Amino acid sequence: MYKASQRRTLTGDFGLLEYTLTRKKVKNINLRVHPDGEVLVSAPSRCPQREIDLFLRSRIQWIRQVQSRCMPAQNSMLPYSSGQTLLCLGRRITLQLHTGPQRVEMEQNELHLTLPQPQNQEMVRRMLERFSDDYCRQIFSTLLDQVYPITKPWNIPFPTLRIRLMTSRWGSCIPGKRVITLNKALIQAPVECVEYVILHELAHFLHPDHSSRFHRQMDLWLPDWKAKRALLRDVPVTFWYSREKLSEEPTETKEI
Repeated sequence: MYKASQRRTLTGDFGLLEYTLTRKKVKNINLRVHPDGEVLVSAPSRCPQREIDLFLRSRIQWIRQVQSRCMPAQNSMLPYSSGQTLLCLGRRITLQLHTGPQRVEMEQNELHLTLPQPQNQEMVRRMLERFSDDYCRQIFSTLLDQVYPITKPWNIPFPTLRIRLMTSRWGSCIPGKRVITLNKALIQAPVECVEYVILHELAHFLHPDHSSRFHRQMDLWLPDWKAKRALLRDVPVTFWYSREKLSEEPTETKEI
């Protein structure tokens, strides 16, 4: 019989940590931080409470780092305006709005949108959406072409690339159909992180789960893949035009 979720607190030189603990049928202690900053823990029904607390203490720095990146909901609804910064391939670019016939230009660290009514928020959003569709496809396709040769000794078929805005993951794949899908919000991440996600999905063509074999495959292809994965934690949880929070929840696990 499993216990219902319960609110608990943990104190130490780090201050006070509040978290929700759920006992259920799992093999490991799983730690997640919700986009609103709430700490969620699941653990086996018979796992000693002291072991859970020890694990949380060992991850305090990580928890605080993730919580510090949680953005207030109201910030995701800021209006578009000239001078606003957007994240693109790990660097900041400045949005510039102009009046005139519709045109989009990317010049160094500036994205110029020209449209008849730059004060029309919905029109700006639609232009950003169309531009990001084309730009993501261009960049992601180029990076796929660059990293795919790494996988050739394993005879992995060249995949069909799909791109869409997702709310809970950076990428997904359907090995049987030779398809990988990348989250458009990934365009905000550094190039090396995009390459990591592509290789991650290609590795699933060989190993459908996250077993030790999958991890060994990633070690072969990208020895520092864990560092690249860690960099993704610094990518903002909002995208240029969605104005909504992604539900990506950073996760830590302890095997017991």
